Amino acid sequence: MKHFWQRWLRGWLPRLYLRKKWLNPQKYLQVGEVVLIVLPDTPRGQWPLGRVIEVHPGEDGRVRAAKIQVERNVVTPSVSILCFLEVCD
Repeated sequence: MKHFWQRWLRGWLPRLYLRKKWLNPQKYLQVGEVVLIVLPDTPRGQWPLGRVIEVHPGEDGRVRAAKIQVERNVVTPSVSILCFLEVCD
């Protein structure tokens, strides 16, 4: 289990957090998606997991911020510190 967790933290998780230029169309954050909140002062293995409950698009229509429910709290971070996770039903 420890080996799997280390490989996931070092190999797969950083690829989720890649930030690309906004010139190419991308999938925008939507209500109900699961995200990791990437806090600079928190180690990768302890990033909080949350669910999007509301999105706030900017004047250009791109989502700039979102309300995220983390356990019983609601936070409104910038989308730039969110790491999108794919969830299968």
